[in-house]
Amino acid sequence: MNIICKRCKYETTEISNMYRHLQRKRVCQPLFSQASPSELLQEFKQYDKSEEDYNGNKVFKCKYCEKIFYSRSSKCNHQHICSGKQYYEKIQLLTLRNKELEEKDIKRELEFNKLKNDLIKIKELLANYN
Repeated sequence: MNIICKRCKYETTEISNMYRHLQRKRVCQPLFSQASPSELLQEFKQYDKSEEDYNGNKVFKCKYCEKIFYSRSSKCNHQHICSGKQYYEKIQLLTLRNKELEEKDIKRELEFNKLKNDLIKIKELLANYN
């Protein structure tokens, strides 16, 4: 989900980056909206991806594996690791798929060479027959 600042159209996927953007000492220029940064901060707090568990405690879910954390910082630390795992797993799958395709290519090449040799033998037999 992309989060966009209404004042300057700054865009990010992390709500924490938007909080920092709106809390800077040097405030962004109001190019598209005259809303104050504090008003926008209140609005973005509604988009915060936190939920509550059955005891009413605030919880945060990893966007990659849905694991639950009780602090935003723990969730963010985990997400950096989890996103790396996701990419590593994709790389492993692609590498495995590439090996499978290479093996199929080798089998096809062997089959092609066998058919080519058979064709040569047939041509030789036809030449000897005539």
